[in-house]
Amino acid sequence: MKPFIAIALFSMVACGTSSERAVHKALQAGNADIHAERYEDAITAYSAAPKDPSALFGLGNANHRLAKWLESAAAYNDALQLQPDSVKGPTFYNLGTTQARYAFAADSISKKAAKDFTGIVIEGNDIAQKVEGIVMRDSLWKLSIQMSKVFDSTLVASKTSLRNALKVDPSNEDARYNLMVVQNTIDKLKKEEEERRKKNGDDKDKEETKLTAMALQLVQRADSLVEQYRFNEALDVLEGGLKRDPSLKKEEEYMKKLETVTDAAKAE
Repeated sequence: MKPFIAIALFSMVACGTSSERAVHKALQAGNADIHAERYEDAITAYSAAPKDPSALFGLGNANHRLAKWLESAAAYNDALQLQPDSVKGPTFYNLGTTQARYAFAADSISKKAAKDFTGIVIEGNDIAQKVEGIVMRDSLWKLSIQMSKVFDSTLVASKTSLRNALKVDPSNEDARYNLMVVQNTIDKLKKEEEERRKKNGDDKDKEETKLTAMALQLVQRADSLVEQYRFNEALDVLEGGLKRDPSLKKEEEYMKKLETVTDAAKAE
């Protein structure tokens, strides 16, 4: 992936009047800290003027430099609420760039979690260790899915922000370049998804692996029992259902987890 062009450093908006000395002091201190790469100090300085759009813009920049993507995006969004439409271009540009960086950071986390998930093997006779492994696998899988969703949604948000930057200032070539990077990534993801669907037989295969209505009811019943810590009964429900409904084979991983927890309870 080509690197993103850096964010705009300072807002072009003049802030306040001569009576707002505290705001000007916060801006001067924050800007000096940014130049000196004292980003934590810059955050403190800009935070002294939480209602000033230029200070919020600077706050977004300082957080961006520390890879605090969510805090950075929040500051830019707050600045946009206070800025006139005619000067929102740099803020939209920085917001879109920050969102893109957060998206790719989330993608890296998702891929690492998925890799770590596959590296955990549930085996051996140590029940406590098996339960620990199952819990760890579940946590990694949930993290991978969560970050994958963040990747997709934040890329779309980045695209919108960068487009808005170009609406305000069509001559912003940095915004145009970053938008191209984001759009190419979105197009690549769509192509990969289409290829995956084609390889898996698309909707036909999905129908074949879908749980029947009866199987869904049994899974819901098992979930209810698990919430009551009645793991053995939940396992009986699913194992009995599997004999009558082959679609429950899809829940074999769930049954294995219940079996492990049940064995652990018996061993105590």
